[in-house]
Order: sequence, then structure tokens, then C-alpha cells
Amino acid sequence: MSRIGKVPVVIPSGVEVTVNNNLVTVKGPKGTLDKQFSSLAEVEVVDNQVIVKPSNPSRSANACYGTTRSIIANMVQGVTKPFSKNLLIEGVGFRATVKGSIIDLELGYSHPVEHPIPEGVSVVVSDNVKIAVEGPDKQKVGQLAAEIKKYYPVEPYKGKGVRILGEFVRRKEGKKISLIIMNLFKKKQLAQKRKWRIRKKINGTPSRPRITVCFTNKNIHAQCIDDIAGHTHFSVSTNNKEYSKLLPNIEGSTKLGSVFATKLKEGGIETIVFDRSGRKYHGCVKAFADSLRHEGIKF
Repeated sequence: MSRIGKVPVVIPSGVEVTVNNNLVTVKGPKGTLDKQFSSLAEVEVVDNQVIVKPSNPSRSANACYGTTRSIIANMVQGVTKPFSKNLLIEGVGFRATVKGSIIDLELGYSHPVEHPIPEGVSVVVSDNVKIAVEGPDKQKVGQLAAEIKKYYPVEPYKGKGVRILGEFVRRKEGKKISLIIMNLFKKKQLAQKRKWRIRKKINGTPSRPRITVCFTNKNIHAQCIDDIAGHTHFSVSTNNKEYSKLLPNIEGSTKLGSVFATKLKEGGIETIVFDRSGRKYHGCVKAFADSLRHEGIKF
């Protein structure tokens, strides 16, 4: 048995309730509502009160009559004091306007969203972002507010979107600058570890020098080094005037690799050890190495 269902609904002054074959009609100063209820619940008006009872001792009837009583209580309340929902729109350029029986929503999409306003519900927009939905029917008021909110629910990072005032919106913290800096620092550390791990395994000799290549956002640098003698034979860089027009991209790396291969041949060097300075073997590094191979330099 329902505890709520046992409580009678008191009919206030100025409200009239009639029941005809479980069709309940409620008239009041704020409007008229009618609703057909299931035959599993018996509804009757006795001594200015609405009494709801289960029509039989079945489980379905016991489950139904408590809900029926609550809906009737909301109908009685709605025709005296209408239900309302207040919504707030947050976002740059977001706004709402009422055009007759349609609410026009501009929520950052390529076109405005037009939503019909159901009969018996009034919508008032103030300051372009505050929406007040009001009406005697609690279900219609809540349904319209939920449908408006659904067009752009509040996102958790910046709080943009449509929210119902009073509801809890979970917010999330965005990425911090410190985390980004830490990730960059870790990448540099890994590159340094790769560089020294490779450096321990390779050494340049007079007959087979070490070729090291380095790239920045503006320049490309390459050196021919004899590690045993501790001597740099020569270097080529886009800092030099003759190569300053080369950009630090794949095309520039290929051209500089051809120039570097020519200088190696002029020095009588045909075999080298390639040191990529901790960088991964792709992009500009790979283009430079492929250019050396194309010119006949052996690795």
C-alpha cells in the first residue's frame, strides 16, 4: 500500500474538481487541466477532498494509485500556483528570443534552433540569456525545460551551455600549463638519453668519420667529426650565406645532404657513421640520410 496514496488531496477555495469515469478535470484561477487515469485506481470527490483508492487488491493497483494521487495533487496546485523552471544560457554570442509560439535559440551552431512552445505553457526571456518557463501542468513545464537544455547541455570545462537553475553541474579542471611544461621537459630528457645511448656505441675515425646532424626551427647543422683525433673536418649549416635560403624541412634537408656528400667525396671519404643526435629516424633526419645514400655515401 502507498503511504502517499492514502493521504487525501484537499481542494482549496476557487478550485473545482470533477470526476467522470476516471477522467479528472481541475478548474482554477490559473487554468483548466484534465487527465484520464487508469481504471486500476478509483478517484472520487468527498467533502471537498479528492480520495484515491486501489480498485482491487492486486499488486498493479497498489503501485498505481499512489502515482495517481500525486498527479492529481500537482494538478490542483498548478491551477492555483503555476509551476516554473528557470534556465540560464552561458556562452559568447549565445541568446534566446520568443517569437510568438516559438522560442528561438542561438547556441553557436550554423543556424538558430527554433523550438515550439506547447499550449498552456508561457515562456519569458529576459537579458537575452534568462529563460522562465511557467504553466499549470508540471509535466509540460519540466518537459519543455529539459528539451531546451538538451540542445546544448553544459560542458564541464568552461561551463558553456544551457543549465536549469538550481541543478548541480559537475566541472572539470583543464590541462595546466605546468603539466604541459613537464611533458616537454620529459621529451627533452628522453631525447638526451637517446643521444648519449647512441653516442656510446659509435665513434668517428679518420677513415670513417662520424656525421652528426642537428635541426632547429630555423636552421640545419651538419658536421664531419674524427672522434679519435678530436677534430672536426668540416661543417655545413644554413647559417652560412650560401645555404641561407634552405629551410629546415624535408626539401632543405635533401639539398643540404647533397652538398654535404659532395664535400665528403672531395675529402676522399666514402664511408661514414651516421649520428642522428637522439632524434627519431624520420622526417628531416631521414631525408638528409637518404640524400647521402643517393650520392653514394655508405653507412
